[in-house]
Amino acid sequence: MIVALTGGTGFLGKLIFKKLKQNNIVVQNFDVRNQSNLNYFLKTIKRGRFDFVINSAANLSPKTDWDFNINQNLSQKIQNSISDCKTKLLHISTINITNKKFNDSYTNTKRVAESKLIKNDKLLILRPSLIIDKNFNISNSFFEKYTNLPFKYLPMIYPGSIYFPILDSCLADFIVSQIKRSKISNDTYNIIGKKEYKFWEIFNNFCEIKNKKALKINLNVFSKLKNKKVLNLFYKNSILQNLIQLKRFKFCPNSGKFIKL
Repeated sequence: MIVALTGGTGFLGKLIFKKLKQNNIVVQNFDVRNQSNLNYFLKTIKRGRFDFVINSAANLSPKTDWDFNINQNLSQKIQNSISDCKTKLLHISTINITNKKFNDSYTNTKRVAESKLIKNDKLLILRPSLIIDKNFNISNSFFEKYTNLPFKYLPMIYPGSIYFPILDSCLADFIVSQIKRSKISNDTYNIIGKKEYKFWEIFNNFCEIKNKKALKINLNVFSKLKNKKVLNLFYKNSILQNLIQLKRFKFCPNSGKFIKL
């Protein structure tokens, strides 16, 4: 079994790569962050020496034309390149596309990507919910969606439905099982975790674990919030208070800023 992987340096891609290796599956990671690399990748897989291509490459907050091109068109280009051989495609999407209320740029690009794919017996689509690791690490995009602030120091992972997050190792194990099974037939899986969480529950678990370590986050970003109601919401929230205490910051309602104690 030989597998080609895109996005192998990302949060999920690294784990997929590791799990495939552990199961004695030959895997080659391809960098598709520029046109030259993309052309080389498409030319290589066209030769038909791979049993599977796993596309986990994605830009979580697409802004440039290239970002949108990768999110919307890469799987279609892969499918076109392998159309004359037996290579199968595993396309990783997001469960958010099943709900119309999710219309962020990432989800919308994944909707477009799926609409461009030809449904056949060489295609497997996975739609995971929010992917977390054992330490409840959560994504920049997850926080940005709810706070509209750039969190630069948190791990990058796939955004998805926050209600039933799935553990990254469970998802990677499932992907490996599908590769080993080999036989697919235009399958689509909506994948969620076993337990429901609310936004602040995930945040709380994350903070409790990080309390034991150095939490690299600059709480002064909250000072940039101009809406007093939003500031007061954060100020009154007990979970955020844990963060404030951890970093020895105190919120000053009058100035609307965090001050160091």
